[in-house]
Amino acid sequence: MIDFIDETSEQQGTEFSRENMMALQGFIKNTITFKDGVITEKNSNGEELTTSFVDGNIIETFKGKKTITKKTSFAGNVITEEVL
Repeated sequence: MIDFIDETSEQQGTEFSRENMMALQGFIKNTITFKDGVITEKNSNGEELTTSFVDGNIIETFKGKKTITKKTSFAGNVITEEVL
């Protein structure tokens, strides 16, 4: 079974399986390293999530079939998350 992809998408979709659903919930084999203030998580699918702390912000970069970066900023009582 393949998930629904709307008519505007360029993707083929993701196989719907128990393994993928468990991975979505964070249950996948990971190797986590911490070096020079950077946390790197590499999963059994070869995908990588890098978390770094830059100028008081948190920068998360996920590298898989595509690369996605998210910046979390703190200003007083406001936390802002921005996908770059």
